[in-house]
Amino acid sequence: MGVTGVLFYFDGKFVQLIEGKEANVKLLHEKLCRDERHNDLQLHKEGELKKRLFPNWSMAFKPIAIENIKGVHGFNDMTLPNAVNIDSVMTLYRALGK
Repeated sequence: MGVTGVLFYFDGKFVQLIEGKEANVKLLHEKLCRDERHNDLQLHKEGELKKRLFPNWSMAFKPIAIENIKGVHGFNDMTLPNAVNIDSVMTLYRALGK
């Protein structure tokens, strides 16, 4: 599908940043929403990027111990609207040493 991004897993939750052509990203999002293995999907942000953040990864996966993300802006309470955003994902990505 030509999408790239990163998938974080922690505390029984996933946070995923998906990038690519808008139509492909929306198609993938719709597919994920229909997948019975997923529940409580929340779209936190969508928009246009000037360039891809993960151009060489089809989808990076990073499991994280919850104690490693305490205090990282945006990850304090996953139930809040807009608790996760591109800045918080990138902060986490950098904090974990890529």
